[in-house]
Amino acid sequence: KIFSSIKLLQDIGLGGDRSVGGGRAIFSEPIEDTTLKKYIDNKTNRFITLSPILIDLTIDYEDSYYDYFTFRGIIDNNYDFKNINIWKDKLIYLKEGSNFKIKEGKPFYGEVKEIKISNNVNVYQYGLAFPLYIQQGG
Repeated sequence: KIFSSIKLLQDIGLGGDRSVGGGRAIFSEPIEDTTLKKYIDNKTNRFITLSPILIDLTIDYEDSYYDYFTFRGIIDNNYDFKNINIWKDKLIYLKEGSNFKIKEGKPFYGEVKEIKISNNVNVYQYGLAFPLYIQQGG
């Protein structure tokens, strides 16, 4: 089942612009790369995110460095949403490259947020960090 799902993603693409060739990918066995391993495995109380994230209350924003932007996504059309408002609600994201101080450790930072219900289907928007943990100089 997992292989079939991955094959489907490979065929239809991921994310926006896939109808015009964007988001195309070929999946293969992962390659072990130890270059970033120490920044992923050695969890500290500060990280730089490589992805935009939704606001997370376990981050100390007064001791963090970040910029933000608003984003309004479109509902994926693979689910045959006809005659409905395809726009998701606007959300505030914190930009990739932001440097965050953590109040409390947890398995992930950011949020997956339910933003509307269309045709009895829950619609979500995600904004989870891909954190690189760093030491802050004093």
